Amino acid sequence: MKKSAGSAWFELMRMGTEIMLASGQVIARRVTRLATAKLPLSSRDRREFSTMGSEKIHAGVSALHACAWEIALSAQKLAARNLKQLQALGIAGIPLASKRLRSTNPITSMSLAAANATADAEALVKLTTTALKPAHRRVTANARRLRKG
Repeated sequence: MKKSAGSAWFELMRMGTEIMLASGQVIARRVTRLATAKLPLSSRDRREFSTMGSEKIHAGVSALHACAWEIALSAQKLAARNLKQLQALGIAGIPLASKRLRSTNPITSMSLAAANATADAEALVKLTTTALKPAHRRVTANARRLRKG
């Protein structure tokens, strides 16, 4: 079952809020740990401090990889929608398999344009959500781990 546009926006807001809250907790715990660490650093502190940088790189690369796939899929869908709209306007010099799509009716053209705009907004929300998933996964896991000990 396809999610509604509203649920996609809600999911994005939920994920953003969780990232914001969890990252605040993680930053507070790590800054405290940095400030109270004694030299020489314990192996636990060394591991935690070195993980701080590498996990950001890993989350960034994961987000870029996920976005690349999402952008490729969105571009295909966008091209198909735009071709359909051009054909409906009778502008494209491509013969149609179905004559019922060809219309010079401005209402049909406007409704296709509105549908395209909605689909583009939904694709943007999906892309943003996809980009945030690796960071969300990492920061919420860090918050849980640092809360325990």
